[in-house]
Amino acid sequence: IVAEPAWRELMPDFLERLGHATQMSRVTLFEAHQDAAGDPVQSCRYDWAEPGLAPISNDSRYHNMPLLEPNGSLDDWTQRRMRGEIITANLSELTGYARQVFLEHGTHGFVSVPIMVAGKWWGFLGFDDCRIERQWSTAEIDVLKTAAGLVAAAIERERAEKLAQDAERRRAKLARYFSPNIVEELLSSGEESQTRIQTVTILFADIWGFTRASSGLPGPQVMSLLREFLSVVEEAVFDNHGTLDKFLGDGLMATFGTPWVGPQDATNALHCACQMVDKVAAWNERRARSGLPELFIGVGIHRGEVVLGEIGSERRLEFAVIGDAVNVASRLQEMTRKFQLAIVASDDVIGAARTESGWITRGVFRPLGPHELRGRDGQLKLWGRAATLNSVNKSPALVSD
Repeated sequence: IVAEPAWRELMPDFLERLGHATQMSRVTLFEAHQDAAGDPVQSCRYDWAEPGLAPISNDSRYHNMPLLEPNGSLDDWTQRRMRGEIITANLSELTGYARQVFLEHGTHGFVSVPIMVAGKWWGFLGFDDCRIERQWSTAEIDVLKTAAGLVAAAIERERAEKLAQDAERRRAKLARYFSPNIVEELLSSGEESQTRIQTVTILFADIWGFTRASSGLPGPQVMSLLREFLSVVEEAVFDNHGTLDKFLGDGLMATFGTPWVGPQDATNALHCACQMVDKVAAWNERRARSGLPELFIGVGIHRGEVVLGEIGSERRLEFAVIGDAVNVASRLQEMTRKFQLAIVASDDVIGAARTESGWITRGVFRPLGPHELRGRDGQLKLWGRAATLNSVNKSPALVSD
C-alpha cells in the first residue's frame, strides 16, 4: 500500500483483510474534508462489510456528513480524533445521535483509529462489531494503529510525489526563461509568480535577411539553421546572467534584471550583445569555409521600467515583461538595418553600464546622436557597434526580408 502509486485501488482488499483479521463486521475508511461551503465534513471513501450487511461507501447519506454541532463547534468525537485519540464505544454506553447510528447499523461495539498525515488529522479507520460489545486489548489497538499508519504513509507518499511533479513542472517552465541557478532560487523562494514593477534592460536579437537566405532551403535545413543560430545567441544570454523571455521566429527577446534586479544588468546586456555578435562572426567564418552565405545579426538594447510576472490562463501561464521599454528595444533592433550596425543601444543602457562598471564605449560603441523612433514621441540618444571591432565604420550591405 505504501509503495503503490494507485494505493486507493487496493483499499477494498485491504479493508476486507483487516475485517477478517480483526473478526469485525464492517471496516470503513473516512476522510475529513470541507464541503462546497467550506464547512468541515467527513465522507466514507471505502468500506468492507461481511455478507448480509449493506455497504455504505456508495450511500449518499455517508458523504459530506457534518462535523459541526448546532452551536457551530466541532463535535466531541471529531475534536478527539483531531488530537490523535483512539475512540472506543459500545451500544450500552451511548445515548442520542450516536446510539441512533449504532442501532441503524446493528453495531454493538466500535473503535476508530485516526489517520494522521504530517501531524494533521486526515480521517479515520472505523471498525464495527455487529455481534458483541467488545473491550479492546492494547495489542489489538496497536495492530489497528499500524493499519492506520500504513494508510497515512501511502497518503504522505502520494502528496510528496505530487509536490515533486508540481515542482518539476515549475522547474521545466522556469528553465525556458532562466539559467539553472536562478531556477533553483526561484523555486526555493516561491517568487516565480509574483507580479511587480522594476527597472530592466531588454535585448532583442534577430537575423538580417533570414527569409531570403532560407528561401531555397528544404524545411528541415531551415529548422536546422534556426536551431544553430538560436543556440549561439541563447548561450550568450545565459552566460551573462540574462533571462530568455521568448524566441521570436528567427530571433529572441532577453531581459537582464529579471527576476531580480542585479548590480550589473546593463553591463551584462552589453556584454551579451557583444558576445552574440562575436560568436555569429565566428559562425560565419565556419559557414564561409563550407561555401555557405553569411548571416548578419541585429541587436537592440534599451533600459526602463517594466511590469513583469505571469500572464495567461490557468491552462497556459507564461512569464512576461511588459512596458514601453520593451517596445523601444524592439524598435532599436529594427534600426540596426538603418544604421548598418550589429548593435544599437540607447543612452539609458550605456549610462547605466558606465555607472555600474565604468563601461568604456571608445573602440566598442560609437555615438549615433539623437533619433526619433517609430510610434514614439521625442528623440532618443543612441549608440552603435559594427559586426567587427576593426570595422566600426564599415558594416555589411543592408539585407532586407
